[in-house]
Amino acid sequence: MLSNVLTLRLFPFALTSLLLGCQVPEARVSSPPPSTSPTTDALDTTDTTPTSNSAMSPIPFSTLAQGNALTTGLEEPTLLVMGDAASVDQISSMVDNPAVVDQIKTVDFTKAYIVAVFAGPVESGGYSIDVQTISQQGAGVNLQVQVVPPPADRMVPTVISYPYHIVTVDRQSLTLVPGAAWSMFSADGKFMADTQLVD
Repeated sequence: MLSNVLTLRLFPFALTSLLLGCQVPEARVSSPPPSTSPTTDALDTTDTTPTSNSAMSPIPFSTLAQGNALTTGLEEPTLLVMGDAASVDQISSMVDNPAVVDQIKTVDFTKAYIVAVFAGPVESGGYSIDVQTISQQGAGVNLQVQVVPPPADRMVPTVISYPYHIVTVDRQSLTLVPGAAWSMFSADGKFMADTQLVD
């Protein structure tokens, strides 16, 4: 009986000693792995803006003549670029207007080029073709033009006509190489015609 009492009294002490003698491992909290998402500092910030070599440089121009021909015979949009007096006869036959021809002959080709754009045939009078911009891109030159119909309430002759716009461009405003291409585009970017400089 006495041994049983001693056993019961010693049991809590033995249990406490046993627990104190065991080392409970320290809890460890796993930290998340380093993020592999790119940070702002790591993002590629390379500038993709086209360089000046591919940029389009605007070219100033002056209107020499604008109107509608009746007998030009050009059945599609046409672009002509001339750099000498010998080429004047080619354009003179396309405008069928002696006053315009006389004006073309006053151009000093040592200082300027003549650029002529033709819309091709349109269904009536009252149309126009307007050179909006001329720009150089690399060795080539691009023109943007717009064909403008007459107002709906305007009386116009019902005859096939050929709108044209003739402008001059200062030679010093261009850096050209032999055989450089000149291209004509509509206001919405559609290709219309191209040519090479006659110089």
